[in-house]
Amino acid sequence: MINDKRYKVISIHPETGGCNLNCLFCYKKDKVVTKETKDKQFWIDLMKPASKLTDQIACGANGEPFMDMQLIKDLAKEAKKQGLLFNVTKDRKSTRLNSSHNV
Repeated sequence: MINDKRYKVISIHPETGGCNLNCLFCYKKDKVVTKETKDKQFWIDLMKPASKLTDQIACGANGEPFMDMQLIKDLAKEAKKQGLLFNVTKDRKSTRLNSSHNV
């Protein structure tokens, strides 16, 4: 069977509310921690058309990916609904992730 999906993986980078760290090497100059996630529904709605192009979504973030755990859970739920493999990529310490998070 030939996989007719155009891309092996699509990487998305939703705004998760900033970052709670102050790393000197960080490329992101605006490190403001906010409670509000911008365009949350946009990222959720992106899953359906993405499923026509790929089988996998890699979710990075503009800041600490787990600052908005509910967004990550909502994205994972929608990805699963659309038949997508969903993973969270990070290059940070993920200080907000602990054993109580069941994604």
